[in-house]
Amino acid sequence: MSARPDRETKTTSVRKQFAPDEVTFSHKLEGAWWSDGGAYFVASFARESDGSVHEHDGQVWFYDPGTEMIQLRTIFGVNPDPDVDTKNYDGPDNITVSPYGGVIPAEDGEGIQHLVGVTRQSTAYPLPATT
Repeated sequence: MSARPDRETKTTSVRKQFAPDEVTFSHKLEGAWWSDGGAYFVASFARESDGSVHEHDGQVWFYDPGTEMIQLRTIFGVNPDPDVDTKNYDGPDNITVSPYGGVIPAEDGEGIQHLVGVTRQSTAYPLPATT
C-alpha cells in the first residue's frame, strides 16, 4: 500500500483498504501496558481457517501516539507442540514492560506456560514456568 489508510473511513472501511497479504488477523486483543511513550498491546492467535493469510500464535504491538503509527514488535509462530518445553511460545495474554527494556507477556495458551521475556530485538526467552 502506498498511501496512508483513511482512518476516518469516510468512504471505505479500514479493513477493506488493504490487500489480504498486507494485514494480519487475530481473534481478540489481550493485555495492554503503557510505557516508552506509547501503548504495548497483545493480539491473540490467527489461523488460515479464520481468513488470516499468515498463521501465528500471538503478537505484541506498539502504538506511538506521537506518530500515530502501530508497529509489530514481535510475533509468535505457530507452536507445533505446546506440551513440549521448547522455545516455541503461544497464547500471549497479559503484558508488562521491563524497566531494563523489552516486554514480558504471560502465556495463556495450550500446554506448558511461561512468562516470556522479549528483547528490544524481538528475541523471546522463557522466564520461570507457571503452573
